Amino acid sequence: MPSRASYLLIIAGRLKGNPRTNSGIIRQIQAVFAPPKGPGTGGPAARGARWPQGFVLRGYNVCVWSTDADAYGPNKNETLFTFRAEIHHSRLGTLYDNRIAMLPEVRWFYNYRRYRWHRELIDKLRLVNGKIASGKLIEPIWFCAYQWYCGNGGP
Repeated sequence: MPSRASYLLIIAGRLKGNPRTNSGIIRQIQAVFAPPKGPGTGGPAARGARWPQGFVLRGYNVCVWSTDADAYGPNKNETLFTFRAEIHHSRLGTLYDNRIAMLPEVRWFYNYRRYRWHRELIDKLRLVNGKIASGKLIEPIWFCAYQWYCGNGGP
């Protein structure tokens, strides 16, 4: 039975106006979340790895990397922007069999604030939020979820 580990990052925010009227802002936000070019470079020894490659652990695969801007609110007069990244890895053997090999990856996950990719992402989000007119921003573009999952079973 294989085991699987994955992690999820969701960043979201809301703007006044629908996605059509916010298209310029949406493009600026999407630029922050351009997909990684090449394999991941993240890992416990790679503290200097940059966003977004440093966010993807070596040997892991990107299963979802998407941005969406949807009309939202009672009159659809708001824009809900969402970025979602899901990264995963499967190993032969159960979780118990792989516990020693997976511990450094879990440690990496929970020490995210020590890594360059996280500092760069924070700076980029602050910059994007700062460029959006304060009257336009309902909720800043910011972290909603950062979660680790593991279990037995998988491809």
